[in-house]
Amino acid sequence: GEVTIVGLKHNKRMAVYLQNPDLARLYGSTKMGCRLTDISCKFTDQSCENLCLSYEGYNDLVICMPEILNEERVFGIKFKELSSDGREYIKVGKKADEWMTAVLGGEAVTLLYIPDRKLSGERNFPVYVAPNNMPAPIAPVLITSVSTLDKMNKQAGTAVEMERFRPNIVVTGCEAAAENFWKVIRIGDQLELEQTFMSPRCGVINAYRGELNNKVIDTVRKFGPFTDTRKRTCFGSYWKVLRPGKVNVGDEIVLLKSVDRELTGPYILSDKFLLG
Repeated sequence: GEVTIVGLKHNKRMAVYLQNPDLARLYGSTKMGCRLTDISCKFTDQSCENLCLSYEGYNDLVICMPEILNEERVFGIKFKELSSDGREYIKVGKKADEWMTAVLGGEAVTLLYIPDRKLSGERNFPVYVAPNNMPAPIAPVLITSVSTLDKMNKQAGTAVEMERFRPNIVVTGCEAAAENFWKVIRIGDQLELEQTFMSPRCGVINAYRGELNNKVIDTVRKFGPFTDTRKRTCFGSYWKVLRPGKVNVGDEIVLLKSVDRELTGPYILSDKFLLG
């Protein structure tokens, strides 16, 4: 996959807009939120132009990504007393809205796409000046490791799935929680990333494949490896892109700088969730 200063291609570009603000705030603990986590997404071509959304019992929805750019644009999403977020969105289309509404249980929703150029610089979204002198998000990439999850599951006697944490890149071959001590890494020949902060977790990870398991967040709080400076439970870490490049399953990860202690490498990208 190609990684630019705003992250992996098309990653974190889709948004489901609910006109009912009460449902929007509680989606992670509702049947609708569970259904949303059970939607399968994958590209059907190497150029990542055709996105296929699947849900059991429904026909697949195929979205042609280049065609989205010709659809209606809206600026800012606003709920009742909440102010607009100031972003630019593109409506994916009526067919996508109808499919998503049906899958999520009938509450009217709109499927939106966030253009790449608007992923940085909007209000309330931390940015930094990238090497090309353009503002860029400080957290477009989320990294976790297989060993960290395995250790937590072993200690807790559970089988929490990696998908709940929605990582972009999953690493194997390192010690548990090692990724939290990495500061700057190189993946493959070009891509360089710098850690910005650890990933705080909330009850959203309780929802997975159409079901709620309220014990998951409790497991992470009790057996998870770290809390941040605000004492929030964390799992995984966010990274900004110092140097764009391409990543492939099996690429070596070279540690260029660590936070508090030196660690050895190289490490290998996991064969799952690379483009999650």
